[in-house]
Amino acid sequence: MPFAGGWLDQRDIGRIQGRQVLALAPQGGLLLYVSGPLDTSAAQDRLAGTEEILKDAGFRWKMLNGNRTEEGARSAVGGWLRVSSGEDQRPTVIVAQNDWMAKGALAAFLERDPKSGTIPTLGCDGLPDHGQNLVRTGRLVATVVTPPCAARALELVDGWLQGRSLPAEVLIASRSFPSEQQLRAA
Repeated sequence: MPFAGGWLDQRDIGRIQGRQVLALAPQGGLLLYVSGPLDTSAAQDRLAGTEEILKDAGFRWKMLNGNRTEEGARSAVGGWLRVSSGEDQRPTVIVAQNDWMAKGALAAFLERDPKSGTIPTLGCDGLPDHGQNLVRTGRLVATVVTPPCAARALELVDGWLQGRSLPAEVLIASRSFPSEQQLRAA
């Protein structure tokens, strides 16, 4: 059987972020969503997963393109803050499609108002020395840990070399850091 492909389950990453949002802000409110360019399937799928979970949760959405970078998110959020006012400036939660954009989005708020560090901010990718460290140090409230695909690919190749067939598709599961139960308890 030919191998069709394998990758992270991007839609599930979005679902995890949606559940993180619900754990932090079950009452709804303003959701600032910082995405990568929406012409990529990963950005589209992460957004679709988050929307799936939050569709009836009472959130008003403000979406910005952070261009997958810390500086892109800082610039996009800073520009939005310059033209918005009042309640429209204080999100209930910030969700970013990667940890760098989460860091940049929060930085834009802190530049404008040092008290903004209290806005719960979520990232994704969850590398131990970056995203998980941002959570441990209190800069982010949570991240989604996306495991490396190489280890699973090597397992598949090893199995194939030993005569096992390859699956048609492999989706690699991600997880919340901290766990969704820990977020709800906090």
